Amino acid sequence: GTQTLTNKSIATTQLTGTVATSNLGTGTASSSTFLRGDQTYATPAGGTNTPAFSAERSGDQAISNGTRTTILFNNEFFDSSSAYDTSTGKFTPQVAGKYYVSANVQLTADNYSNLDLGFIELYKNAAVISEGVFDMRNNPPRSVSPSVIAIVDMNGSSDFLLIQAYINEDGAGGTMAVRDMSTFQAFKIIE
Repeated sequence: GTQTLTNKSIATTQLTGTVATSNLGTGTASSSTFLRGDQTYATPAGGTNTPAFSAERSGDQAISNGTRTTILFNNEFFDSSSAYDTSTGKFTPQVAGKYYVSANVQLTADNYSNLDLGFIELYKNAAVISEGVFDMRNNPPRSVSPSVIAIVDMNGSSDFLLIQAYINEDGAGGTMAVRDMSTFQAFKIIE
């Protein structure tokens, strides 16, 4: 039969079968909720890290000596919201929030010149907000890989990000380039 328990407890060894989720707590039990310690069902906090993209340079991109050049990361690994434009090098997410942004760029000179001084810059619209610099005028290498990392607040309507590179060479007649497999990526931080 059925017994009504008042101010009594049941040992776990006395429980058999399945207890209905509606008897475990208040609120709506579903596959998208969880039971909190106060015995109420709640929806987990969180969100998605989109818009997000990752792109690389597929093949070298020539850079003129002493000239800032926008890098066109022309091969997308993924682009969740079609927010990165391979023809302009711009990431325009159209969703307000804070974004984790990084880029790693390999800059090289051919056999007739050396890299003296240079940098890559992360631009938000027309302003530089982060840069990776190398200054090796006393011992110039042929290749360097500066990087930038930043968390950037975007307005969600018109803000965009892009990467530019600058190289100053030691020697005449050299060819300089952003090498293939240089990367640029960003994703929205869950707030």
